[in-house]
Amino acid sequence: MVEIYPRLLTGPVKKSNEAARTEYLRAHFPLIESEDAIRAASSEDAFDAAVSALVMAAHRDRLSSLQPVTDATYKLEGIIWHPAA
Repeated sequence: MVEIYPRLLTGPVKKSNEAARTEYLRAHFPLIESEDAIRAASSEDAFDAAVSALVMAAHRDRLSSLQPVTDATYKLEGIIWHPAA
């Protein structure tokens, strides 16, 4: 299980604006199929889900090499994953 914070993965973007979401996807994920980009930009939730999945897929090697948490505090509170962490 991995905890993420979508806003940390998207960075600055006016998520409440569909045009801004569309432009962000074009700029950061130019290879995404146009139909998928349209769906991803259709709502803030779809955008968060798509960007999170794309970022995680781009860093799948790092994700697959994560070690189990042993610290008691982190076991209780969790750790938010980010590719730069």
